[in-house]
Amino acid sequence: KPGKHGAAKINVTAISLVNDSKHTLMKPSDADVEVPIVERKRAQIVSVTGNTAQLMDLVSYETFEVPIPDEMKNEIEA
Repeated sequence: KPGKHGAAKINVTAISLVNDSKHTLMKPSDADVEVPIVERKRAQIVSVTGNTAQLMDLVSYETFEVPIPDEMKNEIEA
């Protein structure tokens, strides 16, 4: 039952990992909220082809391809 001033609410402000933009969420305090699980890992650049880099995880030795951000293109040597 809500109190005299209404139900309690929460305000969450988060910063995006992708583009540093701020996002605000306002929900009742008893609502469910989805939370992403983000893991940071170390990888080695195996090859660079155009705007794509092939990386190898240094723990599991899995390889995967990721796009190279524009601001990092000058820092990567082919």
